[in-house]
Amino acid sequence: MGFSLIHIHPGLAVCGFLCWLGFTLWFFPACFYAARRWQERAFLDFLMFAAVLLAAIAMVLPDTFFV
Repeated sequence: MGFSLIHIHPGLAVCGFLCWLGFTLWFFPACFYAARRWQERAFLDFLMFAAVLLAAIAMVLPDTFFV
């Protein structure tokens, strides 16, 4: 998302990249938290992991993958 916004304004690209990076780095403490309370897992835990994995996949895939 941040890379495609660089054509509009470079500040938006930097902000988008930093948000994605923070979202992805948040995944590591969330893994430890979920592993610690595995017996009490909730549906929102699965949603958190799915959101992070989808964001990581979207960032890794090239723009021309589906063309």
